[in-house]
Amino acid sequence: MEEEEEKKINLKECESINCEKCNSIYFKEVIYIKTVPKEMIKGATEDQTVPFPIYKCDECGHINEGFNPFE
Repeated sequence: MEEEEEKKINLKECESINCEKCNSIYFKEVIYIKTVPKEMIKGATEDQTVPFPIYKCDECGHINEGFNPFE
């Protein structure tokens, strides 16, 4: 079987994501934290804290639709 040639991705040609509120292209990673009750985890003796990284606009703080998996 022939190996497929690896395609090079030029990020300059890719579409940028803008803030839905202020149109900025700058985002920063923040952590959304959930607590999972020990009753939901087999063998756990304590509740567990689970961090989820999400991105918010660095200019206005808005979180774009689809960036927060819990909304």
